Amino acid sequence: MNSHPRIMIIDDQAENRAQLRALFEGQGLDVMADGRHGIAAHHMAAEIEPDIAFVAVEEPLARTMLSVDYIRDLRPQSVVVAYSSETNPVFVRRVMQSGVADLLRAPISKQELVEAIFRAVETFQRNSMARAEGRQAGGTVFSIVGQKGGIGKTTLATNLAALLAQQGHDSVILIDLDTRFGDVAVMMDLPVEFTAANAARSIKGMDRETFQSMLQRHASGAYVLPAPARPSDWLNVEPHDLANLIEYAAALFDYVILDTPGALDEGVAVAIEMAAQVVVITSPDLASIKNTNLLMAYMEGRGVARERATITLTNNIRGQGVSPADVSRLLELDVDFEVPFATEIIRGSQAGQPVVMIDPTSNASRVYAELASRLTGKPVTLPEASRTPSPIAWFRFGRREPRALAAVR
Repeated sequence: MNSHPRIMIIDDQAENRAQLRALFEGQGLDVMADGRHGIAAHHMAAEIEPDIAFVAVEEPLARTMLSVDYIRDLRPQSVVVAYSSETNPVFVRRVMQSGVADLLRAPISKQELVEAIFRAVETFQRNSMARAEGRQAGGTVFSIVGQKGGIGKTTLATNLAALLAQQGHDSVILIDLDTRFGDVAVMMDLPVEFTAANAARSIKGMDRETFQSMLQRHASGAYVLPAPARPSDWLNVEPHDLANLIEYAAALFDYVILDTPGALDEGVAVAIEMAAQVVVITSPDLASIKNTNLLMAYMEGRGVARERATITLTNNIRGQGVSPADVSRLLELDVDFEVPFATEIIRGSQAGQPVVMIDPTSNASRVYAELASRLTGKPVTLPEASRTPSPIAWFRFGRREPRALAAVR
């Protein structure tokens, strides 16, 4: 380990604390403090300001969750790992909204604990590197998230990828991380051969030629790594595998766009953590707005500044009658962009072509261009017509100097 995080353990069971301490020490890491829940634990946290905290969350939940919330408020950049025997979905959501980096389900094996320690240290080191550099290392990562299906995440992701690729001076990859119903390949009319799950499992030690061979190329010039057709193909893909895949892609491409599922899971948490900008999609549907509120609370708990979130309202049904002002009032946050309802979007999805290609003069295409300009900080122009990209773009990608894998905020 290149850096030495300040570590603490909070658990009412002395035996558990001793076991965890021994596992940390076995990895060459010192635990600065451990103790029971309560005021004494809060004092310890305030004194050492932990970089990593392992916290047991058991009954009474209100008491043990106070320790998590206290550390997150005290030091938002802390990597907090919670572990619990509780499986109630309401409890799980409450823990995830608190901003923990990991939630382990008891009983926990020794191997699971060691792996959790490594993930926590990797996250700490990645975050430390990004803060030390004060910038995004490698390519820029944009994560498209939204806590409901059918609200336009994939539509926005595919249009953004196509639009940026058509600018002609940057390389773009779109990775479909939807573990349930990944539709990027369908909406871009591409075959599914190698997938994001395949790549994530084998990214360690992969050379760039092998990675290149796994990608599909869309007519816009964007490269695509689709999701597998079967959700079961994501088995044995861990959050750190996804982080490694995103870092690898960012070392090779100028822009990495991540499409995510419509429910908060570990993959979405990784995508949010590693993004320079998180595009939060919501719709006028009240369930979508409610879930967006929960998502924004989760992101705030993870220390994601409002400036890193771009809230986009998509109108996927004609005449829903809820204005952006209404949505802003319900969210208590400003809506940054509104994508109007457009039959051209539906037509493009059915044809496997983003609307920015089949109808670049549409109002929806104009909004996508404005969003792309905001995200990249560069002027983004709409193409006059659909075109097939020149093979020069790949040679430009291939000539880029190899870089060491670097952290991406």
